Amino acid sequence: MKLRQLFSFVGRRESEPASDAPPMEPERVSLTKRRTAARRPLTPFQKIALDHESTAVNGGAIAAKWIWRGGTTGCYRPEHQARDAAVYIIRGNWALEKGLIGHGDGFTDETTKPLEEEGCRCGFQYFYNLRDLPEDYLTAKGKKTLAKVRV
Repeated sequence: MKLRQLFSFVGRRESEPASDAPPMEPERVSLTKRRTAARRPLTPFQKIALDHESTAVNGGAIAAKWIWRGGTTGCYRPEHQARDAAVYIIRGNWALEKGLIGHGDGFTDETTKPLEEEGCRCGFQYFYNLRDLPEDYLTAKGKKTLAKVRV
């Protein structure tokens, strides 16, 4: 490989694309962004959020409700405010495998986690029992099982 090819980025502005570089596909761009984000050191808030998540998942949590903490010192992201009180199902949990709950507002691994983005102070409230979930999230089998247990 020639030195010119190796150091072709020198003297070029960031906004200019490399003339010999193929354009990146969207999935590769998002993968690159995720890898870059994975290399950044975690903030103390992110470490706390990861600890809470691992404790909840290992403890048998079945879902998580998004809690938006806005206000003077909170999260100012409008997409986070729109998620307030949304219930996300934890993929692979026991209730989902038995067919007792539906998909809810989505899965926790399909959206950004609380405290993952810079300046976010949102949180998850984890649910461990069927009775804690809103009835809209239970399937017919789940409602029948819950009624049987309540008697």
